[in-house]
Order: sequence, then C-alpha cells, then structure tokens
Amino acid sequence: MSGYFKVILAALLLLSSSVCLAEESPERFLSQILEEDFQGDGGSRAGKAYYSDGKGDEVGDCGCVMSRAVYDVKGDPLLVVTKWEIVRVDAKRKKTAVIDVRFRVCGRTEGERWAGYKNGVHIDTLRSIVPFEAIADETVTYRLVKKMSGWLLVDPPLPGVAQEAVAKEMQRQLVRFEEVIAEDKGRDDVRRKLENLKGQLAALRKANCQGE
Repeated sequence: MSGYFKVILAALLLLSSSVCLAEESPERFLSQILEEDFQGDGGSRAGKAYYSDGKGDEVGDCGCVMSRAVYDVKGDPLLVVTKWEIVRVDAKRKKTAVIDVRFRVCGRTEGERWAGYKNGVHIDTLRSIVPFEAIADETVTYRLVKKMSGWLLVDPPLPGVAQEAVAKEMQRQLVRFEEVIAEDKGRDDVRRKLENLKGQLAALRKANCQGE
C-alpha cells in the first residue's frame, strides 16, 4: 500500500473514531431534557420530539400553528416535582431506547384550555393545581428513537417541573394581570384569571414539596 493511501486510510479511521466518540448516548440526551424540564424550560423538547401518529406541529385553539413539543409552564398540564432520577436504561437496540425515570411528585396541574365562545364571550377553562398531601414516587417510561438527526423523544410524557419554577412563572403572570387591571384595561376574564391564579399560587405553596 502506497504512502498516499495509508494517509487516507488513517484519516478515515480517525474520522470514524471521532464520530463514534461524538455520538450522544440516549441517557445523556434524555438527561438534558429532564433537567431543562425541571428548570421550567418550556422549549426543552423543541426539535427533539417524534410523534407516533406521524403528525408534527398542529393548529391550536387560537388558530395559530403551535409546536406540540413546546409547553407553557403557566398554562399546560405538568407534574410538580422535587427531583428526578433515571432508574433503568434499555438501549440494547441501536435505533431505539427505553428509559424509566423516577420522579418525586408533590403535585399536579391541569392545563388551561380555551372552550370557545358563548353568547359572544370568550370562555376558557381555568387551570387548577392539585397538591399532594405527601410526596409520592412516580415512575415514567420514556421511549426514544434514533433518526439521522440524532435521538428523539417519542410522544413526550408530561414534564416534571420544580415547584419553584412553576411558582416563578405564575408570579410573573400574576404581576402582568395586575398591571393590566391597574391600567384600567382589565376585562372580566382577566380579573377572573387573576383571582384564579391567586388561588393556584396558594395551593401550590401548600404542596408538601420540601420532604425527601
């Protein structure tokens, strides 16, 4: 073998080795999403989700196109958790992986949904927070599939978000509602949401999220 071809072969082997080293493990991929969820990053799954029904973005109740992978901490369903831990990884197959994650759950929220109009008035269903009397362990199974772009999360489950992150986003929303009302621009639905939000925050703060 000539010296030229030896150099080419060595370069190809080095490149192949670098690619292998750069490949992200399914556990590391999911860990990043879980931590971003925990911190309340609603865009943590954007571009990282795969839906088994073959659909991607969808048209929401507002008539606008929304990414199904993006969630709103203030208004979407989620788990209020104290911590998360990966407890089982099954990555025997090259293109798929199944990972079990144990959450310490201290509450759950129901999402706010738009219910349409009634007599010309915009109606929505106000979200509610259900605090748990005691912290409970809940194991959630995540399925991953590997595509050309890398690992993707299949049909993402509800995110597990820290109590502090949920409260922070709700507090921001509360301040905004109060500003709107103070400017004398508050409609009845804004005032109703404000009162509901105050109740949510009170319920969230009652949740037993301090134990281990």
